[in-house]
Amino acid sequence: MRLPTLSIRHALTLTTLVALLPALGIIIATGVEHGHALEEAVRVEAARQVEAVATIQEQRVDTVLRMLETIATLPGVRAMEPRATEEVLAAVLARNPEFLNLTMTDTEGIVLASPGLPAGTDLGGRKHIRESVAEGRFSAGEFVFAELGGVPAFPFSVPIRDEDGA
Repeated sequence: MRLPTLSIRHALTLTTLVALLPALGIIIATGVEHGHALEEAVRVEAARQVEAVATIQEQRVDTVLRMLETIATLPGVRAMEPRATEEVLAAVLARNPEFLNLTMTDTEGIVLASPGLPAGTDLGGRKHIRESVAEGRFSAGEFVFAELGGVPAFPFSVPIRDEDGA
């Protein structure tokens, strides 16, 4: 049986295409491999950034904890004196603009002193207040839209102990 004959032009075109196929395969494989390497680099960088943000957040929470515990040890605050406490809270808030508000409540979550909220405001339904009162320790709340201006906030709470530690 006789093979069909090709013109020289068609034969050269076919030979060129066959010769280019391995190179084209290498280019495609290299591109796919490079894409996978880039994906992995992005994953690693994203994980590094998430870890850095988590570290910063932990440091901020520690700073808030120390500040709240310090405020809770002041005599006027420990005595639950609204006027003295509100003055202290206003002064601290003025020097720390990253905070939205500072508030002292009773064990039911009713505001006693706050530069930003009126006395009597009920915050008793907030997780951080309920947990702090129930467990007697620092508590981080849930993301909320604050009573003050409706802006997003992440609240914290510490119990205030009297002279007897109660």
